[in-house]
Amino acid sequence: MNRKNLENISLKKLDLSKSFVKRKNEKFLTSENINLKSYYSKDDLKKLEQIDFGAGIEPFLRGPYSSMYVTKPWTIRQYAGYSTAEESNMFYKRNLKSGQKG
Repeated sequence: MNRKNLENISLKKLDLSKSFVKRKNEKFLTSENINLKSYYSKDDLKKLEQIDFGAGIEPFLRGPYSSMYVTKPWTIRQYAGYSTAEESNMFYKRNLKSGQKG
């Protein structure tokens, strides 16, 4: 699979006068209880331990393939098991409701 060369990609300039900057400190809670900020800056990158790792090589922070999880969202196949059929059923229903494909 050939990858696009993103080395010379041109990015749109950020218009700081837009209304989202006024909400810069707002957070969004995902269904997995992960807090997401409405705005991220270069300073946020400094705190990331995994920034120098590549996909497809250990420690597999983005999955076993170089394109994961960009082209292949997480799937039910990553299911580890529950002790009862009821717990398994709840697991599958919750993940399907969240938009997971399987």
